[in-house]
Amino acid sequence: EALGNERRRVASRWGVHEMPDDEEWLGIHAGDPDGEFARPVPDASDADTMVRCAVIGSLMPLLSAGERAGMAMPTTRATIELAKAALRGGMSATGRSLETVGVFPSPIDVARRRLEAMAREGP
Repeated sequence: EALGNERRRVASRWGVHEMPDDEEWLGIHAGDPDGEFARPVPDASDADTMVRCAVIGSLMPLLSAGERAGMAMPTTRATIELAKAALRGGMSATGRSLETVGVFPSPIDVARRRLEAMAREGP
C-alpha cells in the first residue's frame, strides 16, 4: 500500500492521474493464485532475476522521478535497499534514472515534456 501510494503521488506530479488501485496493481504485477493473472511461483533463480529487473526497471526510475519532483520516497528507497541486500548488491550503478534515459536536471515541466517527446519518437 505504501509503495502504491508513493507511485500514485509521483505519477500525479508528472501528470498521470489514472493509476490502478493496490489490488489491481498487485494482481497485474505480482500475479494472482487463480484467474486472469495467474502464474506459477518462480524458482529461486527466476525470482532473483524478477526482483532485480523490478528494482532496476521500475523502482529506481520511480525514485528518480520522485526525487526530481522534490518528493520524499522513503518506502521506495527502503524497498530498493532491501532488495539490494537480499540479492547481495550489484544494482545501484545499473538502475534506470531520468538521467540515464536522457532527461537531465531541469524543472519537472521541462522533464515531463522531454519524456513525452521521447515516447512519441520511440526508441
